[in-house]
Amino acid sequence: LFEYLDISNTLAHELQYHSFCVANPPANRNKRAFNLNFDALKRCLARCDKHLVRQLEKIERKECLRLNDAMKCLTSNCNYACIVMAVSAVENRLHKLMSKTNKKIYSQYFEKATLGGLIALYRDPLNFKAKKFKKLNALLPEKHKPLMEMLNTYRIFSAHPKDESISNQTAKAILLFSFLLLINCIKVSTPTFL
Repeated sequence: LFEYLDISNTLAHELQYHSFCVANPPANRNKRAFNLNFDALKRCLARCDKHLVRQLEKIERKECLRLNDAMKCLTSNCNYACIVMAVSAVENRLHKLMSKTNKKIYSQYFEKATLGGLIALYRDPLNFKAKKFKKLNALLPEKHKPLMEMLNTYRIFSAHPKDESISNQTAKAILLFSFLLLINCIKVSTPTFL
């Protein structure tokens, strides 16, 4: 989870170390040593909790459920399902943001759109160059528009009968990129996870 939420590896290693110290009998030869190790673990857990909450607040509940399913699929080597679930969380966010940004334009052009239809806004700027699309077009940073294309491409490979094999490493990369977009790039107006 630390990796997916882009939390420092140092903090994860520190948590592992302190957990090991508490669980390791030779490190706890007396009550004082155990209490020192246990207190260090509690302080580390408090720091971890702070980082986890800060990142999870950026993800809506429905997105968390989809990402959780994607992580389970990845662990089970269900690579196609992992990608479909991870990218569906990003698709959910785009639908919500577009709806909140301009309900009328969203209803008219994008409400029933798949992810491919949503990113047509970014893919086909000539078709959506009118002033009414300006705010919607600004939702996604320019540098992440190719990333959105890649997510959609792999979603298509995964959800439709194509002759594409998806490795576990590829599925993990798509899952990581989905987390990246949800946490760092596509902001929701208010935290809704907690």
